[in-house]
Amino acid sequence: MYTNNFRSSDVVDVTAFNIAKTIKMRPCNIVLSYSNSFFHEHKELIESKILNLKKQGINVIVNIDNLIDTNLILQSGSDLCIVDKDYIPRTDCVVKFNQFLNFIKINGGNNVALTSNIEFIDESSKNNFYVCEKPEAYVSHYSEFNYFRGITYLPANLVNELLKYKKERSLCSDTICKFFREKFPKLYVYKLPIILVFTYCKQISEIDIKRIIFEQVSTPETVEVSESLKIVTLIPFKNNADLTVKCIRSLRKAWKNLDIFAINNNSNEDVIKQLELEDCNIINANVEYNYSLINNIGLSNINIENYQYILLLNNDVLVDPNAVKDMLSCFIDETIGAVGCKLKYPDGRLQFGGVGLSHKYRENNHLWYHIDQFKEESDCALSNFRQHSQSLTAACMLISQDAVKKCGLFNSDVFPIGFSDAYLALKLRKNGFNLLYTPNTSCVHYESVSRGYGYPDDLEGILLEKGSLMFNLPNLTWEVIHGSR
Repeated sequence: MYTNNFRSSDVVDVTAFNIAKTIKMRPCNIVLSYSNSFFHEHKELIESKILNLKKQGINVIVNIDNLIDTNLILQSGSDLCIVDKDYIPRTDCVVKFNQFLNFIKINGGNNVALTSNIEFIDESSKNNFYVCEKPEAYVSHYSEFNYFRGITYLPANLVNELLKYKKERSLCSDTICKFFREKFPKLYVYKLPIILVFTYCKQISEIDIKRIIFEQVSTPETVEVSESLKIVTLIPFKNNADLTVKCIRSLRKAWKNLDIFAINNNSNEDVIKQLELEDCNIINANVEYNYSLINNIGLSNINIENYQYILLLNNDVLVDPNAVKDMLSCFIDETIGAVGCKLKYPDGRLQFGGVGLSHKYRENNHLWYHIDQFKEESDCALSNFRQHSQSLTAACMLISQDAVKKCGLFNSDVFPIGFSDAYLALKLRKNGFNLLYTPNTSCVHYESVSRGYGYPDDLEGILLEKGSLMFNLPNLTWEVIHGSR
């Protein structure tokens, strides 16, 4: 819940049609659908939005109780903005979508479908409002919820395809979701990390809203996994023999056909002897603590040609018996570069449920945030769905051989400790790979037991943000958008 002074409904309307006169705008229809009761309850506000949208040269269609034949709208040859029933758009929503499409074009990309975050305003107290953050990008055969809820922007070429497909009279996000799932299962859809649509609710909690938005609409695609598949695991450790042994034994229960390489970083001799009894290979990395370098030393000592997948695992993780198989089943095509799973603290609260971008708040001064972190399972929403993730944590990350060959592992000179995995994620995405988060199994992560916490500053985070700004929208080419790399 947010209770500050900014709401998307507060955006000054005059700004929108002034900007619309100065930037390249595409011909567009916008469809606003309302129930009769909602329209009359908020008539003055809705009509002011309609007037200001028309001032921008946008053709506005108001559909009360689904009385309009939307096929006539689809035949216009223009772009189409669809606002879900009983949602109110910001007056500059079409302007913002056009700005984003112009940005994609100048960066060598092609037309894509777009959406945005959603805001819910509590009618009992207008100062209380809720923001629903969607993942940054969506591919329908990776995900299982209606990503288009609230508002969708379709370029004309996709509108033409929708006209050929459309089976229902209504034109809403559920129709769009089915359209992409059936006709373009590998098409990328992007979210503007701002709020372009809002609605009103009465005495409803944040978790209730999130469950409405992230209602399951399909079962995500998976692949059959052969138990004969051999993987390799890299586990850095320094002392803490008991915890490392528990980690290795939990991993053995999760997958039988694997080679484990435990990377020793200046541990005591008795610890090394104890681990040698666990049927694992010991690699010595006798350097000062540098998480990235230690893992890179481990990788340099194995022949990755012998393994289709490489599992990065911290020694303070207890692996769920089904975790490895679940992650392997998510490598549904060659574009998947890495998969991560749900991680929980020992007390059961969520630690990792995927990574998103936020415009409403900045965690540790960064745009990234860990979805549903620190929440109890009963309070989680988005983290319960498989999704396209901005980043993954190397505490438990399964990477394909192809991705490692093209991208390597970590940059030990720039990101020796903090944000090493996030920068690896950026490299993977820059090279056309997708990152998936799966919630179906959860591992327990004690987090930083070996080395403890402590960052004297946050240079790595600043550098990561600068790197992300350089290629946060990777490879927006027609081939990648359609999944044919």
